Amino acid sequence: MKRLVFLLIVSVISVLLVTGCAQPNDPDENVDVTYLELVKTYETVAYVEDFEVTDDNIYIAEDAAGFSIWDNESGELMYRSDTLNITSVKQIEVLEENDLMMIYNEYGTGAGVYFYDISTIDNPQQAWYHTGNTKDLEQIDIWSVDYNRIRFSWIYDGTKYYTGEWIWQTFPGWYQDINTFEGNTFGFGFNSFDEDLDNSRLYCAAGELGAKIIDREDFNVISSISTKGQTITVKVVDNVAFLGNREEGIQLFDISDELNPVEIYNYDTTGLASDVAVSSELNVFAYASTSGGIYLFRGPNGEIERLQRIDDNEIGYTTQVKIAGNYLYAGTRYGVYKFEIKNLR
Repeated sequence: MKRLVFLLIVSVISVLLVTGCAQPNDPDENVDVTYLELVKTYETVAYVEDFEVTDDNIYIAEDAAGFSIWDNESGELMYRSDTLNITSVKQIEVLEENDLMMIYNEYGTGAGVYFYDISTIDNPQQAWYHTGNTKDLEQIDIWSVDYNRIRFSWIYDGTKYYTGEWIWQTFPGWYQDINTFEGNTFGFGFNSFDEDLDNSRLYCAAGELGAKIIDREDFNVISSISTKGQTITVKVVDNVAFLGNREEGIQLFDISDELNPVEIYNYDTTGLASDVAVSSELNVFAYASTSGGIYLFRGPNGEIERLQRIDDNEIGYTTQVKIAGNYLYAGTRYGVYKFEIKNLR
């Protein structure tokens, strides 16, 4: 009798544990309509830490395997770096119109930011190397001012924001800073940021502190967004903030009134919501959710709804997602997967 009671108790506890981890708004049943159709896979040697997509090429940061460049259409490998000095590539940014690629190598004697001339795509040439203010660099953004000038921003050492411009020197392939650097150390840590240069705004994913809207002129916090979980990714499009809150899933806020952000949607994803991509043209957004794979949603215009999930059992642990044209790209432990977005009504 005692053994029977014990087994009943164990069974009840097991059921509670299983149902306690379940996510009722994240069903795994098959959808009637296919919104994401796999068209290409770019198989990498190591985890995809970061990647960039252009019309012609895909540039992939592969951690200990260095970086690689692929033909977007054919899927052919165009170039793979040697790993003599480039041993832990975590970030990659590209401006093809400037013939420029930047990578961040996190560890070793060659730690820092590298600049490459990619005018010959299958034979990129290292042009310059920068090592200052790059410790624990989380994110790089670059913009083209003109062919000879770029604007950059990055986060380093957890709480420090650094931005400035670089310009080509007389001899092609060499860079020189033009001393327009700005910086600010915040009283909080942040994992990633989005930036609106036209309106002088910096949007920060600040972990357990939620999200911050910051005036980029004086670096004062305009307002804070209280979120579920730890906010580790942020993207702002058309006054909507798309937030990824690790194990608590996603939240969308209307920030047209910056002082009073209003939640308009939330969804508890499987895995850790780690990256977001938005397409205003298609009226869709997508999340990478690590062990949950990728999620595609319709919105934010009109009714917001989940369209499809591609599980990590199909594509692997997923950390990055991007939308370019009618295609969604997912960066995973196995490579970059390219899906056509279709059947949108």
